[in-house]
Amino acid sequence: MRNKKIRFIEKLYVVTISLCAFVLLGCSENAPLTPTSIATYTVTSTPVATVAPTFTPLPILSFDESHAQYLKLLETNAGCHLPCWWGIIPGETWWQDARRYLETFSMIIGDVDTSREMSAVAVHLPVLKDQGTLTHTYYIRDGIVDSITAFNFDWAPALYLSNLLNTYGPPDEVYFRVFYPGFQEKKFSFLVDLYYEEGILMEYSGGDETVPINGFHKNCYSDMKSPFIYLWSPVEKMTAAEAIDTFLDNSNFPYPIPLESATGKDVTTFYDEFRDSNKAKCLETSQELWQ
Repeated sequence: MRNKKIRFIEKLYVVTISLCAFVLLGCSENAPLTPTSIATYTVTSTPVATVAPTFTPLPILSFDESHAQYLKLLETNAGCHLPCWWGIIPGETWWQDARRYLETFSMIIGDVDTSREMSAVAVHLPVLKDQGTLTHTYYIRDGIVDSITAFNFDWAPALYLSNLLNTYGPPDEVYFRVFYPGFQEKKFSFLVDLYYEEGILMEYSGGDETVPINGFHKNCYSDMKSPFIYLWSPVEKMTAAEAIDTFLDNSNFPYPIPLESATGKDVTTFYDEFRDSNKAKCLETSQELWQ
C-alpha cells in the first residue's frame, strides 16, 4: 500500500509541521510549469520516467520579490485547479522542472535520494521574520512530483472553507475529530477533513476553544481559514481511508471518523451550511465518543 511506502518520510515532516502550525494558528510572476497547468485539471495517464529533462537555472529573485511572488501564488495558484499546486501537477511535473521554478523564490532543503522509492524534499517559503516559518513538502518518485503537502496559515483566501466549497463543490467524503490543544483536555478544537477523489485532502480547524457542556463538545464558526493541504495525482485512485493513513497525523490526534457518525451532519448538509461564510453554523459531538 502506498501509505506504507512513505509513512516514515511523512512523519519526519508533517508531524513536526502540524504541531507547530496548530500552536501558531492562534495568532515578478513566473509562468506555470507545464502546458497542462490550466484552470481545470485534466486526468492523464501516469508518465513513464525515462530521462529527465535538463534546464538552465532561472534568475533568483530578491527577498522582497520572492515574498511578493509567494503572496501572488497564494492568491492565484498560478491559474491552475487543485491538485495542481502553483503550476506543479502531481503525477505529471518533473521534480527537476519544479525545483528550477521553486528555487527562484524559496529555499530548497534536501534532494532526491535515488536509493529510496520515494524522496521527500522541503521547500522553505519567503515569509517575513515576524510571521514565523513555513515549509511545504514535495514527494518525488521516479523523478516526478508524486504528492505535495502545504500549510499557509490563513493567507490564502481562495482556500477558506467557504471558498473551497463554492469552487470545488461538495466533497466526496468528510471526516471529523476532536483535538485538545496545549495538552489541556478541558479545552478542545475540531478538525474537519474534506476528501475529493480527484486528489485533494484538506484538513481545517477553527472555532473557539471551549469546555464540554452537558457531555457535548460544541463549536461554532463563520468560516474555517487555515487548511493543511494534501495533494496527489487522481490517477492513483487513493481512497479517503488511504489518504488519511498516508498524510494525516493519526498518532498524536484521534483517528478521524465520518462527519455524520460524529456530529449527525451529512455531507450535503455540511456543504450547504459551510459554503456560506455570512452565516454562523455549529458542529456538536458527544464527549463520550472521544474519551
